[in-house]
Amino acid sequence: MTDEKKDVEETKEPVKKNLVVYTDGGCKPSRGHGGYGVHGYLYTDDKPKQGAGAKAVPTKEGYVVGAKDKAVTVHGYIDCIGPFEDITTNNITEMEGVKQAMEIAMKLDVESIYLLTDSNYVMKGLNEWVPGWIKRGWVKADGEPVQNRDEWLALLAVKDRLEASGIKLTIDKVRGHSGDLGNTMADLWASAAVIMARKGVHERLYRESEPKGYWSTKV
Repeated sequence: MTDEKKDVEETKEPVKKNLVVYTDGGCKPSRGHGGYGVHGYLYTDDKPKQGAGAKAVPTKEGYVVGAKDKAVTVHGYIDCIGPFEDITTNNITEMEGVKQAMEIAMKLDVESIYLLTDSNYVMKGLNEWVPGWIKRGWVKADGEPVQNRDEWLALLAVKDRLEASGIKLTIDKVRGHSGDLGNTMADLWASAAVIMARKGVHERLYRESEPKGYWSTKV
């Protein structure tokens, strides 16, 4: 390699990656020990030279079975398990999973995040209800106060930081327990978090993995 070519390559800015991420929360009983799970992948738009190793194809909008024409190049996988120390609720664990996914996106400095949750409460809250709640002083349309106000404020603060950093955010709904690979993985980690919480283990676990060999590793 010539010195001139080497200098050009060294000054070339690295391509920013995008993040598809699935989140889930769980609590047993409905108010009890809880935790959240996060699973996702970093990708670029270029067509992959080989498959990602999973039956479902990673695309810009999540795993899709048989969508080889929409495949993206995966550069890494992320997984997170978060048990709660205190007694909590299912909605709060769902919110925390989404909040943690946004924090991860900022840590990875991605260009965009496509976030998939199976929680109608969180998705509709962020996409539809929040403006009305704020306008009415955190009171719902029926006149009742909004539940989990502190958690909503914390989630919105992270969302504001994410968007202020220039990261494009899209939040969408995935049907829970429908066989979707990403949702299955997030649910697996959320279930593990609940078990950890019940056993008194409250350490948050986070892992970034290389694409090669990820799906051949047994959980």
